[in-house]
Amino acid sequence: MEKFIIAKGDKIVSQGLCISRLENNKVLFIRGALPNETVKCRVLKETKSYVLSEVEEIIEPSIFRRTPICSYANNCGGCGLAHSLYEYQLELKKEIVKDNLKRIAGIKLSDIKIIPSDKSIGYRNRIRLQFKSKLGIGYFSQGTNYLIPIKKCLLARAPIRKLMPYIFFFFKEYKVNIKGQIELISPPKDTNVFCTISTNESKKAFKILEALIQNGFIKGGALLSKKQIFIGEYTLRWPYNINLRDLKKEFFIETKPGSFSQVNWQQNLKVINKIIHEAENIVCNKVVDLYSGFGNISIPISLLGKEVISVEQNPLAIEALKENIKKLGIKNIKIKCDKAENYVKELIKNKKNIDLLILDPPRKGAKEVIKAIKNKRISHIFYLSCSPATFSRDIKTLLDYNYKIKEIIAYDFFPQTYHVETLIHLTNRL
Repeated sequence: MEKFIIAKGDKIVSQGLCISRLENNKVLFIRGALPNETVKCRVLKETKSYVLSEVEEIIEPSIFRRTPICSYANNCGGCGLAHSLYEYQLELKKEIVKDNLKRIAGIKLSDIKIIPSDKSIGYRNRIRLQFKSKLGIGYFSQGTNYLIPIKKCLLARAPIRKLMPYIFFFFKEYKVNIKGQIELISPPKDTNVFCTISTNESKKAFKILEALIQNGFIKGGALLSKKQIFIGEYTLRWPYNINLRDLKKEFFIETKPGSFSQVNWQQNLKVINKIIHEAENIVCNKVVDLYSGFGNISIPISLLGKEVISVEQNPLAIEALKENIKKLGIKNIKIKCDKAENYVKELIKNKKNIDLLILDPPRKGAKEVIKAIKNKRISHIFYLSCSPATFSRDIKTLLDYNYKIKEIIAYDFFPQTYHVETLIHLTNRL
């Protein structure tokens, strides 16, 4: 028998859940609710310490609530804050960052600066979808492996949105039974769409890629299985507009499908330009860029003329970085193909100095790297994170190592969702 609870939302926490407190002192997590609104919610899970639920009915709505512009928003799990006004989404994300910093790192902030996205929809230059041949393509419902078939995603750039209905029906009508993921990619200033298919059934997937190209749906892409296979046209060109103190630089970095790239390009450029602006005022000779990927930060910051060491373990990203350095005529970047933590340990072992350290780790954070620099005095650290929880954990450790916070800024890379990027600048100067 289903159980329902009537409650009033208190605040938003990680994963976009609104929390409340029950009479028995259990924490109630409500999916789909906003602070200060009263809702009837359906219980999904109950433990000794908390109850997980989702909104069944809005009794007293928040003044910031709106009807989501996307018909899939309440089901697909991708847009966890689409039911709130965009300006309020920014406030909620600030609270998520502040809450994590307070609970995990012991940092109490009265406010935090957040940089809004230029676009609240149509900003994603790549989306990753699940597919099953008989269902088409779609997203998993939040917290489940239940596929919600979708024919459009309003978060995607126009070329991807235009193509999605055709891809949807192609997969639905395709006779081969196959499961996996498809990523559709359309870089800024490009009207073409490229894709990658990730599956264990490589032969079937290769035939799908060939058919998608032959039917004119995509220009080319890659099969990501036991090995990477490229087909058709597959050069992605990412545009950079970098503002130095005395001049502006515009150039492209080229990659292949399968390399990681930020989904919101304008926000990505804002972060890079912020780091460069601060680095211009730092007296340093050597910059170490960990988790550098294809050089998203390494190449722009090399324009300052400092020695840059770019550390990355993905061979595909390393290959792209080498090719772009050569094409752009860059002489002051050294490339190290290694795990970030291994390289830092080696630097410390050999007593090499690091003036400026840049960290842009995956969602799990940089715990081992942070441990490694315990006794290493690094004048400046820029840490960019997509996870407020692991970010707060790592920042707490750095504060324990006597680093000081110079600035914290949140960037809304992901409008309509509860995800947020956070950049922190730390110093450890005598």
